[in-house]
Amino acid sequence: GMGGGVGSDEFSGISAQSIFFDELCLSIQARALPLSIKGWILDRFSNTLEDTYFGDLGNSGEHPELPPGEFVIKDADDKALVSGSGETSTNTRSPRGELRFNIDKNEAVVYIKLLSLHASEDSHKRQVLSRELCPLLRLVSTSFDERYGGDGIGNIDALLGCPLLLPDEDSSTIEFMHLSKEKQLTTVSTLFTAVSWCREVINAFAFHAAFPSTDNDTQFTQDHLFLRQKVVEKLRCLLELEEEVILCSRKCYGYTPSGLQPLQIPKDLLNKDEADENEEPEDILAADENADNGRMTAEEKKALNEIKKVAKKKAADKMKAKHKILKVKSKFELQLETRTRDAIRPLNPYTSLALGFPELRVGGSALDNTQSSQELILSLGASELKHLKVGDKVTNFLLTLFQTSLSSHFYSKSSVQGMHNNENPYSLSNETQGAKSRQKSGFEFLGFCIDADVFVSIHERLVAVAEILGDEDSSQNDNINDTIECMRLLLQCVGTLLSAGGLNSTSLGRGYLHTIIKQIAEGEEASASAIKPVKSHMSLLRSLTTLFDLIEEAISNGCETNDLEFTMIGVDCVDQLVRQAIVASSLDTSQKKKFDERVIKLKQKLSNLCLKLLRHEWQDGTSFNKGNVGRLIQLHLEYYSSEKSDILDTDFDALRWGRAQAIDTLIKEALVMMPSTDSCKGPVSNFSTCCRSTFGSYFSSVLAAVPKEMMTLFQTNGKSDDSTFVRNRLAVVGELIEFMKISFDLTKNNPPLAKSSNLLMQLKSGAKLIDVILKQVIPFCVKNFKGQEDCIVGIIESTQTITKQMNFIVSHGKRSKDASLIKESPKVRKVCEEFIHKTKALLQKNNVIGAFWGGNLHTRNIDGSKFVELRESDDDNDEDQSQPGDDEEKSEEENSEEEDSDTESESE
Repeated sequence: GMGGGVGSDEFSGISAQSIFFDELCLSIQARALPLSIKGWILDRFSNTLEDTYFGDLGNSGEHPELPPGEFVIKDADDKALVSGSGETSTNTRSPRGELRFNIDKNEAVVYIKLLSLHASEDSHKRQVLSRELCPLLRLVSTSFDERYGGDGIGNIDALLGCPLLLPDEDSSTIEFMHLSKEKQLTTVSTLFTAVSWCREVINAFAFHAAFPSTDNDTQFTQDHLFLRQKVVEKLRCLLELEEEVILCSRKCYGYTPSGLQPLQIPKDLLNKDEADENEEPEDILAADENADNGRMTAEEKKALNEIKKVAKKKAADKMKAKHKILKVKSKFELQLETRTRDAIRPLNPYTSLALGFPELRVGGSALDNTQSSQELILSLGASELKHLKVGDKVTNFLLTLFQTSLSSHFYSKSSVQGMHNNENPYSLSNETQGAKSRQKSGFEFLGFCIDADVFVSIHERLVAVAEILGDEDSSQNDNINDTIECMRLLLQCVGTLLSAGGLNSTSLGRGYLHTIIKQIAEGEEASASAIKPVKSHMSLLRSLTTLFDLIEEAISNGCETNDLEFTMIGVDCVDQLVRQAIVASSLDTSQKKKFDERVIKLKQKLSNLCLKLLRHEWQDGTSFNKGNVGRLIQLHLEYYSSEKSDILDTDFDALRWGRAQAIDTLIKEALVMMPSTDSCKGPVSNFSTCCRSTFGSYFSSVLAAVPKEMMTLFQTNGKSDDSTFVRNRLAVVGELIEFMKISFDLTKNNPPLAKSSNLLMQLKSGAKLIDVILKQVIPFCVKNFKGQEDCIVGIIESTQTITKQMNFIVSHGKRSKDASLIKESPKVRKVCEEFIHKTKALLQKNNVIGAFWGGNLHTRNIDGSKFVELRESDDDNDEDQSQPGDDEEKSEEENSEEEDSDTESESE
C-alpha cells in the first residue's frame, strides 16, 4: 500500500554530518578545541544555517502597500505554499502552509523553512537536511555560548522568536484525517522537526535567560527581560506543537521518526481498509418482506430461513471483529505515540531553571518588577490565594523535567536516558571519575537551581496549592486537575531530593540539602556560593518540621479531593522527611536529648496523620491494597509513641506502654468489628479502610507488631528485684498475649476470615512470639515467681490457648495439603513442645502442680477456679488421640478451618 512506500522513503539512518556536529559540540563544551577551529566552525556553519533553513520576511517598511504588522514572504515557492496548494502551488506533497508561532510579532525578519524542506521534491532536502537542522543549531549555539568561551548567545537571538513555516493549524488538527496519505506524512514529519527545533532553541537560551551576564546598563536589563519572556512563550509553543505531533503520529501509520526502523502495522489494520471497500450491502434480511407473496414452497422458505440465519451470524461476527480491531488499533497507536515521544530531542536539565522565572511564578501575571512573588503570597489572604492559577501546562511540564533531571544526577545512570545525561568523553580521563563527576555536576545543577530561585518557587506553589485544596469549593475550581497534578509533581520533586543518595553521604551534600529544604520550607532566597559543610543539624530539623506541616496541610486538605493515590505520594514524601530527621539526629550529638524529643514529636505527627487517613471515608470505587492501606498501617505503628511509658511508675497502665495503645485501637475498633459487618466483608464503621480486601493487611500488621513489642519490652531497663517493675512488666506481657489471643479467636470463630494467608501469618507471628516467651518471659518468670504466682499462671494459660490453636492450624494444613502451612509446621511444633517442657519445669519447681506427668490432673487457682493444665499433643504423631475435653473445641475449630479450604474434610 501507499503507506509502506512513502514510509520506507523516509527511512535512512541518522546522517554522518549530524553525528559530526554532536561530536564538535562536546569538544567545544570540554574546551578541547583551539580557537582557530572554532572560528572556522562559525564561518562555515552559521552561514549554512542561514542559507539553507531561513527565509526572509519583508514588512510594511519595505512594502508600503502592506497593512502595518503584515508580512510578505519573499521566496516565491514558500509564498505559493501559504496561499494554498490548489491555486498557486503545484506541490502535491504539501498541505496548505502558514507562518505559525511568531513570538517576535511585527519585528520578525526571518522564518524557519520547515514545511518547504519536508514538502520538497528533492529527497536530499526531505531526508537529510531536515535531520541536520537541530544538530547544526546546537553546534552554532554552543559555539556562541559564553560558558564555553563564545562571543555571546545574543548573536543569534533572532532564532528565539521568529515564526515557523508549518502546515496550517487546520491541517495538523481537524483536517488531518481528510488529507491525502502523502500530505499526512509531510504534516507529521514537519511537526516533528518543529518540536525538536523548539526544544533545541530552548536548550540554547534557557540558561542565559536565568543567568544574564553581568552588564548593568538598562538596555541590557530590558533585553534580558524580553529574553526570559520569549523563552516562556517558546515553551508554550512547544507544548502546543507536541500535542499536535502526538495526535497526528497516532493516526499516520506510515510515519517513522528519523533514524528509526518502521513499525510493523498489524495485519488486522491493513486488511481493514480493504474490508471496508469490499463490503456487500446486506439486503438479505430486508429481502424476505417482499419475497413471500404466497408463491413460496416449503423448501424455498426453509432455504430462505437458512440464509437469514447465516446473515445474522455474519452480522454478529462482524461486530466482534470490529471490537477486536478497535483494541488492536488503540494498542498500536499507543506504540506509535510512545515511539514519537522517545525520538524527540531531549530538553537540557537547565531548562527547568525557568521554574524560577517571575513570569512562571505563582501569580506571575500579577507581579510588577518591584514586588517578589514571595511578598505577593504573604500579602494575599487565603481567599485571594485560592484564585491563583498554580499548575498550568508549562509549570507541570517543567516540574516533570526537573524531577527527571534530579534523578539523572543523583540516581543510577541506567534509569534515565537522554543525550544530556551522558558524560562528555572529551573531558573525562577515566571511568572512576564518572560517578564523581556526575555528583559534581549534580551539585553544580543544584547550585544553579538555588540561585535561580527554583526551590523558592516550589515553596510558593506548595503554599498556594495547600490553600486551594483546603477550600470548600475547590472541586468547583476549573483548574483543579491541573492543580492536583502540580501538587503531585511538587511532592515527587521533594521526595526525589530527600532520598537522593549523594546529598546524604557527604557533609557538603548535607549543606546543599539544608539550604534547599530551608528554601522549600520557608521560601527564603539563598546563594549557592555561601553553602558550607554542616556543623549543627538543629536548623535542618526546624526546616524539616516546617516543611512537614506544609505538606501535611496539603495532604489533609487533599484528602477532601478523595484521591488516595495522590495522598499516598504525599505520605511517601513526609515519610522521607521523617527519615531525614532520624539521619540528622544520629549525626548531631551536641543536643542529643532535645533533638530526639523533637524527632519523636515528628514521628508521632506522621503516625497520627496515617491513622487519620485510615479512618477517612474515601469515595466509592477507591481501590484499597497493601500498597496504600497496608503502608499506612505499617507507618502508623512504626512511628507511634505513647505519651507515658515509664515502666517504673506505681500507677502504671500497661496499655500506655510502647505501641500497646495503637495495637489495641486497631484490634478493638477495626479487626474485632469485622464479624459484625455483612458476611465479614466490612467496611467497619470507625475504620472505613478496614474491609475484605484490607483485612489481611490489618491482621498481619497487628500480629507482626506483638512479638516486636515483646522484644522491645525486654530491652527496657529496670531493676529485676523492684516489685513495681516486675509487676508492670508482667502486666504488659499479659496485655500483649491477650492481643494475640483475640486475633487468633477472630479466624477461629469466623470461617470467612480464616483464609490460608491469614492462618500462615498466625503461625509465623505465633512462632516468633512463643520464641520470645521462651527466651525472655519464662526466665524472667522463673526468677520472679514468688509473689506473682497468679499473674504468671494466667500468662501461661493464655499462651497455652495460642499454642493449641497453632497446632490446630498445622493439622488443618496437613489435611488440606496447604504447602505454605505445612512448611511452617516443624518450627511451630518445635516451639510449642519447648514451651510445654519449660512451663512444666517452672510449675513443678514451684510446686504449683504436684505430679505433673499424668497430664490429666486438675489444679485450682487461688480463687478456686479450675486451671486448664498444659495438655497438648506432646508428640508429633499424637494429633489423633485428642484428650477428652478438647474434642468439642477441636471439632468446632476444624469445621471452621475446613469451610475455607477447598478440600472436603477427610475422615480421620
